[in-house]
Amino acid sequence: MASKQWIRRWFAVAGVTTLMVAGGCASLAPKVEAFKPPPVGSTWTNAVVNTGSYGSGTARVTITRGERAWQGRQVVTYQSPAGTTVADPRTGQWVAMLGPNDGVVVTWDPPIGFAFPIEVGKTWVSKHRMDNKMNGRTLDVESTWSVEAYEDVTVPAGTFKAFRVRYTDTIGNAEMYWSSPD
Repeated sequence: MASKQWIRRWFAVAGVTTLMVAGGCASLAPKVEAFKPPPVGSTWTNAVVNTGSYGSGTARVTITRGERAWQGRQVVTYQSPAGTTVADPRTGQWVAMLGPNDGVVVTWDPPIGFAFPIEVGKTWVSKHRMDNKMNGRTLDVESTWSVEAYEDVTVPAGTFKAFRVRYTDTIGNAEMYWSSPD
């Protein structure tokens, strides 16, 4: 009788231990529930590698996070020498890109970007009307986003954990983003 209790106790401890280990492993790759923009005034440098229709080569582009009113509403902005990306402050999704003189270059309806929550293994497809003011064309675009990994990324500022997100769309763009929840 005592041996049956010992076996039951052993299975109970083994089961709880397995759940704790599995839960601990799962927590290594977090689930980010909502968009959290970096503080206003933050700056960072993106490494851009282009191939195909954008030409080929690498560049470093410094981005500064801001916010302002645009078309009667408060928005998050990401300013670079090429212009400003305008994003919805609740979702972080891109609403428009503005040129260096603040003229509208491209708009997306609905806005385009990450669909929270974000976690490894998540894939989503979204449809947008992209209005390119530069060439006067409006296109219906379907984009596919896949969160492939949560991994170390080493940059000049150090090594950070980040989600690797693959983006493709029906007009031929293929991009890779690394996004750190911190």
